[in-house]
Amino acid sequence: MALHDLTGPTPAMVRAALNGLGYLDERIHDLKKSGATTQFFLVLRENGGRLGLEGSVGGEEPVMDNVVAPATGPFVAERSQH
Repeated sequence: MALHDLTGPTPAMVRAALNGLGYLDERIHDLKKSGATTQFFLVLRENGGRLGLEGSVGGEEPVMDNVVAPATGPFVAERSQH
């Protein structure tokens, strides 16, 4: 199940869709419902990298934005400055 296919997405539905895309639960953070959308973070950091994604599902299209996080320790997202 892809994120595009979700109607009325709940946090459980989004987690299942992300799992289906290959993301393990330990990479999925802060799933929460906000109005008609469900928001989440994906931790993509590896080998000292700091990449993460902030996502939202439930609008016309899923939205994903880059975020940065500390290279080690707990995942705390900061918006990427372009």
